[in-house]
Amino acid sequence: MAIARIQHAEAKTTASATVPITITASLAGSLLVVMIANDISTLISGVTDNNGNTYVQAPGAHGGDAFARQDIWYSANAIAGVTTITVTANGTSAFLYGNMIEYSGVKTTSPLDTANQTVGTSPPVGPSLVVSTAGSVAITYCFPHSVALTSVSSPWTLVAIDSGDDAVAEYINPPISTISASFIPATAQTFQSTGAVFLPPASGPSNAVKTGMFLVF
Repeated sequence: MAIARIQHAEAKTTASATVPITITASLAGSLLVVMIANDISTLISGVTDNNGNTYVQAPGAHGGDAFARQDIWYSANAIAGVTTITVTANGTSAFLYGNMIEYSGVKTTSPLDTANQTVGTSPPVGPSLVVSTAGSVAITYCFPHSVALTSVSSPWTLVAIDSGDDAVAEYINPPISTISASFIPATAQTFQSTGAVFLPPASGPSNAVKTGMFLVF
């Protein structure tokens, strides 16, 4: 089964330690990915939902600059029926943005392939992401500091423009290589981006129904 995006949702708050993201009831076994931006004075202490799924931080996806931080948390093989995901910081954050994407067809155990984060002052790009397996999905979240983003260059697909200027993009079934998204407009500015690659289900004889032919002599 190929990886497919089921839904995206976003939410933001100001002067708060939490941001609840309301979503359509999730499917059983989905991957729920939460991409976050918050002000530099706080750290994300956890992500929870109304069904008790466990969310883990993607190693390598956390970083920032003097203005803001970014982070990615995810829940693999999630219990169905999630309708609210809550991001919690370790204190009051001047701003707290949350973007959620639900995917089906992702590996249900240890699905994270790689994650990375970058900051820059050039035309905004996503972090370099190393893809090791065909059929994966790459996602990236770009947070510009001055010029609003409007799109992303092909072969990436724009998922959403968050809060009027940030961009969320995906690349389903990217090549086995090192990839990075290029955002539009390509105007030099201070920005930061985080991203991750998630794996498809394992394939091969161990996951197939084995059949055989028996010869009788």
